[in-house]
Amino acid sequence: MPTNGMNSPTPSRRSNRKQKLYAACALLLFAGCATQTSVDRLASGGSRRFEATDQFKMEGLVYGYLLERDFWMAGEYSAIFLKGSDEEVAAFMRQFPNHVPRLKPSDRVRLREASSPVDKETGKPAMLLAAIISEPEGDRVEAIGTYYAGPAVSGKYVFTLKKADGEWMIESVK
Repeated sequence: MPTNGMNSPTPSRRSNRKQKLYAACALLLFAGCATQTSVDRLASGGSRRFEATDQFKMEGLVYGYLLERDFWMAGEYSAIFLKGSDEEVAAFMRQFPNHVPRLKPSDRVRLREASSPVDKETGKPAMLLAAIISEPEGDRVEAIGTYYAGPAVSGKYVFTLKKADGEWMIESVK
């Protein structure tokens, strides 16, 4: 492996590793994808008990923040795919029914290493979003919100969420 004289990989090797890492993360995020039948059933009124949980509310804050950003304005993205169970994705589809680009169940995304995710229905590039919530410490919790549309369009935000008057809110974003 080429080095820069200090026993560490050269910048081009690090860049290649970073691209592979992003692709691997994207693939892991969407392993175990939903089926359209299950999402249709859930979207039309399946169990909604989990929507009252703190975990769902915290993820909703992170996804809401990410969905307000304009990551997709520079590209021709036809869909946004969310990390989550069938029920969670269906609930977020209900929560953001008119979002452009459309939220779609993850069984409609095609993932390829070091390349933009593709919407199977349109053949156009798509974006992946994920909300990862840590264990709460008292009335605060740390969360990470990520977006991925290929190695060149990816990033993350680190959130501090705070519970006040029984409701979670975003305290800070970095």
